[in-house]
Amino acid sequence: MSPRGSRGAVAAGVAAALALAIVLRVVRGDALWSAGEGIYGLTARRLLEGGDVYGEIAAAQPPLHFLAGAGFLAIEDSIGGLRAGVGLLQLVSAGLAGAIAWRLTGSRLAATAAPPATLLAPWNVHEHAVFIPEHVALPLLLGAALLAARERTAVVAGVLAAAAVAIKLPLVLAGVGILAGAAARPRFAAGAVAAAAVLAAVFVAAFGAGELWENLVTAQADTGARALDDLAGAYGQLAWNLAPLLMWVPFAALARGGAGADRRLLATTAGLFAGVAATLLTLAKNGTGLYVAASVEVAAVPLAAAGVVALLRRGRRRPLVAAAALAAAALRHAPSHSARAPPARPRALGRPRPTSGSADRPTAEADARRDAPARACPPGTASSGPSFVAHAARRRMPGDQPDTFIVATAETHAELLRRVEADARRCP
Repeated sequence: MSPRGSRGAVAAGVAAALALAIVLRVVRGDALWSAGEGIYGLTARRLLEGGDVYGEIAAAQPPLHFLAGAGFLAIEDSIGGLRAGVGLLQLVSAGLAGAIAWRLTGSRLAATAAPPATLLAPWNVHEHAVFIPEHVALPLLLGAALLAARERTAVVAGVLAAAAVAIKLPLVLAGVGILAGAAARPRFAAGAVAAAAVLAAVFVAAFGAGELWENLVTAQADTGARALDDLAGAYGQLAWNLAPLLMWVPFAALARGGAGADRRLLATTAGLFAGVAATLLTLAKNGTGLYVAASVEVAAVPLAAAGVVALLRRGRRRPLVAAAALAAAALRHAPSHSARAPPARPRALGRPRPTSGSADRPTAEADARRDAPARACPPGTASSGPSFVAHAARRRMPGDQPDTFIVATAETHAELLRRVEADARRCP
């Protein structure tokens, strides 16, 4: 197929993803779906306002994540503005997934189906347009996987991978995975190391080495480990959500890449998938949400597409494979449809029963209308509700700490916790 045909197929897929994104935005409104969104969004606003992030204000992610959020808020300072920026990044990721699917399969149908499929996966429905590090970093990681498949662009791929780590530290595992499959590993590594050194120097100069280490390393270690029964419930829920998609990934090894770049791309994409899948191990730490699965789903989509296409091309039982793929897709999206179900009345196939009540269950927890009482409070008072409500109502949190969880659980933030507890000017 001509390059024009491939571009047209991917463009059609992105157009379908855009239409889907609009529908999701209208249906979901300004509901609160992830506690992290309010924390990260409010921290990004304080950074935009000149607040002492990593110093007087605790922050659990590297600076590039909050800088991205500050950029979105500088254009439109609202929940809607933040989600519009994240939604745009998701569309970029969708397009890159379609481009990878095309180069792995040469199938116009795969290239068209992959972009909307990235938005329809259960945890991407649950976290649609939510300001979490995975959505911000994924365009960089997918771009790195694409560029690392060719020697001449390996340096740029390394730079992109390093930038993703500056959004969330555990994504270094994804960078290592891409490196393992890169066409020119020394060039990729050189680009990554150089970019990491520059970013580290800039961030240390801006925020301080001690402050960054205290927030990004020491405080994370202080949060402790998740209880075993809670961890088992979290992994059980993820297995239920992810299995219908991941079952096709191993068959990508059967893909018949015609050109060397295509076979190499299979290796870099598989490395990316393995790396983001490894970040699921961070669920053992208190405070890590199940939304980390969003990156696993997106990385798996082009590999799953390659697996299905390879089976259809190789086997004699094509109708059986096609029927199985459709059944798996239906099962895979069942949790997505249950995302609107109330917790007390979960729909069939929505999720297994969690062992100890996960806060990440796929259902809306609150709506922006809850910010009305916070808006009615006198100026200068702190919001007593979630950071999401404070962000929507343009209020501060007690002690000016958007991330009350990390402040309350990390011993290194004991002084900040005392400030929170001493802040008496709060909304009721």
